[in-house]
Amino acid sequence: MAPFKPSHPRWALYAMLGLGACSPSTPQEQAQALVDTYLSAQSADSSINRTDVVYSKALRVLIKKDQTSAGPGEVGRLDFEPLCNCQDTGAIQSVTIADADGKPSQWLTLQIAWQDQSPTTPILLHFIQEDGQWRVDEVVSSDIPSLRTFLSAP
Repeated sequence: MAPFKPSHPRWALYAMLGLGACSPSTPQEQAQALVDTYLSAQSADSSINRTDVVYSKALRVLIKKDQTSAGPGEVGRLDFEPLCNCQDTGAIQSVTIADADGKPSQWLTLQIAWQDQSPTTPILLHFIQEDGQWRVDEVVSSDIPSLRTFLSAP
């Protein structure tokens, strides 16, 4: 699959339409929609602000618990964009979506290339189908081996 180029105008248009504009029928299509919407330099939004269209019900419960346990005006443990394990999506040069080696088709790898030429970051996403929609049910990176475990820790 061709890498996502954040500066390409068709991605900006697609991102403006939002994930609700179409109903991705495969994990690959959903991954592309997430990349287009949340990991582009033009994106002013985070997947954490749209958990209802990005994450599974079980992962949403953990995210909500993290947000509310931090207290009013405070940020919980999830103080980064889980889809790239980063603070600044504007630093992303490109994202390539690929099958995850040795995993079933519901697992995909986002290979994130950075503008500062830092090493490419692989992020594994596990998708499940809920209510006819593909949702992210787990995020795995070298820093956080399981987003579920990270959010469940005391």
